[in-house]
Amino acid sequence: QIYSQDKHIVFPLKLHIIKDKALVQKNFSDAPIKQGDYVLSINGIPIKKIINDLIPYISGDLLHFKTSIIERDFPQLLFLVYGFWGPFDVKIKDAKGKIKAYRLKGGDRNVYERISANIWDHNFYFEEMPELKAGIIRFNNFKMKDEFDKFLKNTFTEIKAKKYRYLIIDLRNNHGGDLDIAEDLMNYITDKPYRFFSEVQAKVSRYTLKYVKEDNPNKKLKIDSIYSYKFTTKSSPENPLRFHGKVFVLISNYSFSLAPDFAAAVRYFNIGTVIGQETGSSSSTFGEPYRIYLPNSHLDLYVSWRYFIGPNSDTTYVHHGVMPDIYVKIGAEDIRKGKDPVMEKVKEIIRKDLQKNSKI
Repeated sequence: QIYSQDKHIVFPLKLHIIKDKALVQKNFSDAPIKQGDYVLSINGIPIKKIINDLIPYISGDLLHFKTSIIERDFPQLLFLVYGFWGPFDVKIKDAKGKIKAYRLKGGDRNVYERISANIWDHNFYFEEMPELKAGIIRFNNFKMKDEFDKFLKNTFTEIKAKKYRYLIIDLRNNHGGDLDIAEDLMNYITDKPYRFFSEVQAKVSRYTLKYVKEDNPNKKLKIDSIYSYKFTTKSSPENPLRFHGKVFVLISNYSFSLAPDFAAAVRYFNIGTVIGQETGSSSSTFGEPYRIYLPNSHLDLYVSWRYFIGPNSDTTYVHHGVMPDIYVKIGAEDIRKGKDPVMEKVKEIIRKDLQKNSKI
């Protein structure tokens, strides 16, 4: 209740969590704390313990995805689990290894939410780099089909008119969405046969029977049985605006749900190069949770009843996300200097390719 009424209680540091360590990404307190400084403790509790205590409250299969969500929602979780609200006593270790203690006032949560707004942004962005003959597409979910289709048409009209040779699709903050929207994007970047999934296995229960029947009206289905159906590769229809240059897809620990599926298809069918870090979910994963209302506790329970198998047809459940073709590590020094090493790597590859082609 306090959290909902008083906006000046938020932990005033935005963190970047690497395993059990936390670095300062943004500081909106009055203390002289810099980007890349390490947070050692909050109110006397070691940051390692805080992170480990918060993990059980996060839903997800992979640890690095859970820490990414903790990173995103840290102020809320710190309050909900510990009841901490300003002021905060913190110990910080700077770049030179010096440890200092600060008492930080509670920050304005509206300010924090503005700083974090890019993660929740539902808009679509096209950024041009004419000096590299390249464009960048950024969006955080595969949703709002009508708006997305207009964005794609306008964007690829621009790309064709300016004869750009490189396209960067940034999915590092993308949390998935609708499959048909992902197919719309794929239609603009390849004419190769592809698929996002090779197979779907569905558990038939009294809750899901009607949904499975909708897909299979003529098939007799039994409760507690597993129904499986396979996908073949498909080719995109003709598209006069289709991009024929080199495609790069950027991924991170935040990339979740359909975003890893898109990256996996791009990688498996050699549509482009995937760069960044391991995604927050696998391309073979459980999904489509069914909502069950619990009558006594009045809580909602969600149970996944479909297992989506990635484009490579491997039915083995793997406890890792989609791996990039080129892995790029983000370290404390990058945060201190405000660098984006993933984007810098893509630019480096493009520059070398332009230089090589200019000599031919």
